[in-house]
Amino acid sequence: MLTVFGTCIVLALCGGAGAVARQFLMDRTKQVKLPAFDNMSVGMLCVNCLGCALAATAPFILWVFSLDANYGFYVSVGILGGFTSFSTPFAETAILCERKRYGRALCYAAGMLCCCFAIYVMCMLWLMRI
Repeated sequence: MLTVFGTCIVLALCGGAGAVARQFLMDRTKQVKLPAFDNMSVGMLCVNCLGCALAATAPFILWVFSLDANYGFYVSVGILGGFTSFSTPFAETAILCERKRYGRALCYAAGMLCCCFAIYVMCMLWLMRI
C-alpha cells in the first residue's frame, strides 16, 4: 500500500501517460476535419469515445487479471483522466457560439455526449454478455 504522497506521484505519472497517449492520437487524426463544424478536428471526438470505451471495459480487464482495486483507481483517475478531455469540446462549442453558429454548436456538443454515452453503454452491454 502506497502512502498518500506515493499515490499522488503514481496518479501524476499515470495522468501524464494518459496525456501523452491523447496527444499521440490527436496528432494522428489532426488531418481529418469536420466540414459541417467549421473544419474542427475529429481527434477529440476519437479520444473521448475511446476513453469512454476504456472506462467501461477497465473494471472487466482488472477482474480478468485479478488486479487489486487500487489499479482501477490509477487507471480510471490517472490514465483515463489524463487521456480524455471533455473541456476541449465544450470550448470548441463556445467558439461555434461566438461565430453565431448555434445549431452547429448544439449538434457538436450533443453529438459528443451522445457518442460517448452510446459507446460506454455498448461496451457495458457487450461485457454483460461475456
